[in-house]
Amino acid sequence: MKKIDIIVPFYNAKEHILQIFENNLSHLIIDKIIENFRIILVNDGSSNKDYVPHIERYKVLFGDNFLFVDLPQNKGKGGAIKEGVKHSNADIVAFYDIDFPFGIKALYNLYEALQNDETDVVISIRDSSYNKKLPFKRKIISQFVKYFSYILSKGKIRDSQAGLKGIKYSVAPILIETKSNSFIMDFEFLLKVVKKKLKIKEIVVTPNENIEFTNFSNATLSKEIKNLFRVLFCK
Repeated sequence: MKKIDIIVPFYNAKEHILQIFENNLSHLIIDKIIENFRIILVNDGSSNKDYVPHIERYKVLFGDNFLFVDLPQNKGKGGAIKEGVKHSNADIVAFYDIDFPFGIKALYNLYEALQNDETDVVISIRDSSYNKKLPFKRKIISQFVKYFSYILSKGKIRDSQAGLKGIKYSVAPILIETKSNSFIMDFEFLLKVVKKKLKIKEIVVTPNENIEFTNFSNATLSKEIKNLFRVLFCK
């Protein structure tokens, strides 16, 4: 079975979120469904140091299955993912949110899909229950991006922003060359994937019952919309 590196970015993660991350990483090891894996946890310049004792614990508990990348300054989610990918040397590279919002089974499904040599990229498609849970401001940007993704990809991309994706290692340079470092990086990356006519597979995911969302501030919402239009006009 192919080796997989799972990139997990975080910024100022709360105590219980770090515990959720540890629990899921423990399940990965216990389940042995994916035996050849490594988690690359990327600190995106967190402003507090609450995570430090957890990192030391992860290093002891998970050994070679765990790599920590510590960014001195905040780059944004997309930038943190790209930094993580630069540390990868696996056959498959996935990126997932630190709270594993769609559970561990979704990751197993993604890994299985990428065993197929004819698949280059796997995208998770959020079911309708996810959108119902979204805070209003995040719902706005999500619908904007979903609309433009579908139109510009001529129907090939139905959901660009779900927090779980996977690629073959050969696709990594396309992701790294994206210009955006924000949430919009996924959107920019997938447009490049479609343009290069790579083979995409979708998996449908359902959010965990206890999924948590942070709402965008007005400043963040404005910034993300500007990033979106920057990608649209510079593509």
